[in-house]
Amino acid sequence: MRRPTSSLARPLALAAKVALLAALPGCQACKNDHPFVPYRIEGGTPAPSSSVAAVDAAPPAPPPDASAAVHEPALLAPPHATAWTVGKLALTAPPGGMFRQGLAWDLDGDGRDDALALVEIAGPVLHDELYFYRGGADGPSAPTVVPLGEAVPVGWSNVACARVERLARVGKRSVAVEVGETCPAGMAGRGPDRVVALVAWADGMKTRLALPVVDPPGAQTLALEVDGADVDGDGLDDATLRVSLEGGEPPFEPGPPVHAVFRWFDRPAGMSREPGEPERSLHAIAANAAQRASRTKEAAAALGMALAGRQLFQAVCAESSARRVAPPPAPSPLACEAGHALEELGLATTRAHVTEGDVLRAIAALDGAGLPPASRTPARIAEATGWVTTLAPVAQATLVRAVSAVPRPKKEAASWGPLRFGPAGELLVQTMAGVVRVDPVHGDEADAPGDLAWASTVLAPRGERKLVGAFATCGRVALEATLAVTEGAHVDGGDATTVALPVATPIGGRCTPGERDPVPVIPLAWGAGGLELLVAGEPVLVAPDGVKASPLFQLLGQPVTPGAPRSPDGVTLVVPTSQGLFVRGAKGRLFRARELEHGYGEVRDCAVSNDGLRVACVRGGVAFVGIWPAP
Repeated sequence: MRRPTSSLARPLALAAKVALLAALPGCQACKNDHPFVPYRIEGGTPAPSSSVAAVDAAPPAPPPDASAAVHEPALLAPPHATAWTVGKLALTAPPGGMFRQGLAWDLDGDGRDDALALVEIAGPVLHDELYFYRGGADGPSAPTVVPLGEAVPVGWSNVACARVERLARVGKRSVAVEVGETCPAGMAGRGPDRVVALVAWADGMKTRLALPVVDPPGAQTLALEVDGADVDGDGLDDATLRVSLEGGEPPFEPGPPVHAVFRWFDRPAGMSREPGEPERSLHAIAANAAQRASRTKEAAAALGMALAGRQLFQAVCAESSARRVAPPPAPSPLACEAGHALEELGLATTRAHVTEGDVLRAIAALDGAGLPPASRTPARIAEATGWVTTLAPVAQATLVRAVSAVPRPKKEAASWGPLRFGPAGELLVQTMAGVVRVDPVHGDEADAPGDLAWASTVLAPRGERKLVGAFATCGRVALEATLAVTEGAHVDGGDATTVALPVATPIGGRCTPGERDPVPVIPLAWGAGGLELLVAGEPVLVAPDGVKASPLFQLLGQPVTPGAPRSPDGVTLVVPTSQGLFVRGAKGRLFRARELEHGYGEVRDCAVSNDGLRVACVRGGVAFVGIWPAP
């Protein structure tokens, strides 16, 4: 079923150690991307496949031996084995350890097989470690541990956690490792859930890449595939990381699978990062979304693609405070520098919302398209602004006047505004001393009867809950609203409820785990149908039970509360935006005024008359009222 087209159409503390050795910028010999393929199973009892996959990388015209890609899963050890023969090597586990998986081949090129083994180590935290056994004339040497970063638990007592444990040969002298576990809700905050690593022989076993990963309950599937194939054909193993995101994290709708690639080349001076990635990967996603965004039947798909690209950036990139790979407060080696791709993702979203007739979300997307870490290209922003104004024509004010009555200041993050219009088009201003009636045409002001005063607290229909505000929580991909139980009320579920909203958190900025920053919220109505809100410019509906939220396609026609940005008859809506005052009645228009230019972002607490031609707002603590011509 096709959704209705309207101005409110489609929405869309841990410290992790990160080890990245010798990954320096550089590389002038960059090759094209290569397809990833599953492991080839070659004899023995292979370990199950996983997100540690491999790349069959064969650059154009390689040396004869460069095309010999190697993909070999590890063998599974017998249960509780402390001694184990892998290939021709008789291995003994370190004290307190039991073998889990192992591989044997000639890593160091001396003609004798060596071995790598995952070993379960008991202790305060049950965890896996990777050990290297170098082959010699008299058998393998004593094992040495290969560091994988912070120890990740692999066995919580009486908890239904899923163990993650993978070992595979992915190059002539390289091994991919993934260890850890994913657990149900209630286990958050204990540290990273798993570590994905690439280790290789280069005058000794070295950890090329070690990345801790967090998997919050209910989060999208995030797969990290590492590979050591010789991409540039110089006879040395390189390092390739492909990160894939699948599914859709609630409260967002499921989206398409997307991926980004990072690559480092082995150079005499150390590992050299390939330039241009993952910008190219993200740009490809943006181009796909942009291609669909202007087509009515594909606009929804474009929105899903653009959101998926944005969420991939949030999950992976060092510039994101919500990243799941090497999460804050640890530094991350995966700087993406994908500003232009992020801008194009935002512009594709803008275009798709315009195609669907959704002015508010189009403006919200346009506002975010050029915010850091995204680039801001003036010509592209101007073009996108034209899309919006074509959908919502601009009207210039015929009269704007300041109001002498000082509106009541806001005491709460979320509240009903201090302005409203009466049925006859007069403006009512709630001040600290009472209500003042203002004639918008002549500017006359007079005290109004005390019974016209209204409350500022945003209460549920029966008064048992109130809206506290909307917030961006560090590490979360969605904004959240908080509802509190009012004094004397009794509601199941505790004193406060946090509701995830289908509105993405800003990508840039820094945050401290557990902290919340308020974001703009405008209450529209609260009735039997639920709580209607504008959060960061996007319309959402919190269900009557206060537990979940969904995109708001159109106003529900619930009773008008004084101080809401709606006309007294409930037909017309006004929303301050960066592009002007968006007024939606029978049609949508952007109201602008010379007196307000370059200051629309400072406008708050708007109200609109029944005829949709008079609008009053607060800017810098001062109220103003304007009159605009009829269409």
